[in-house]
Amino acid sequence: MFGLKNIKIGSLSISGSNVDIVGGKIFVDGKEVQETKGQKIEIHIHAGSAVNKIQSDQGLIVHGNVQGPVIATSVNCGDVNGNITAKSVNCDNVRGNIEAHGSVNCDKVTGSVTAKVVNT
Repeated sequence: MFGLKNIKIGSLSISGSNVDIVGGKIFVDGKEVQETKGQKIEIHIHAGSAVNKIQSDQGLIVHGNVQGPVIATSVNCGDVNGNITAKSVNCDNVRGNIEAHGSVNCDKVTGSVTAKVVNT
């Protein structure tokens, strides 16, 4: 994985395993890499890459799989091999727990789900 750009956020391609979006700024592995400028956040994770954690104070669309937890206001993504905490969740397979303050729509969840509306 060394030197390979495994994450694409907007027009920025970068290598890293942890993404944090806080206060309009995007951090990858603790280093500020870009401001969000009020844009919708879409993260593209290249096939075979490992992103360990994504945390955001706004909604996310993630193209690809996440190996660890995802925390955001809303999440729309592929597979997640960790827990998800969000207002609403729309994902493929989740191998962890989901805590949502709104709705959950997933193909398969192997952990527990706490939400107002659940569709699996």
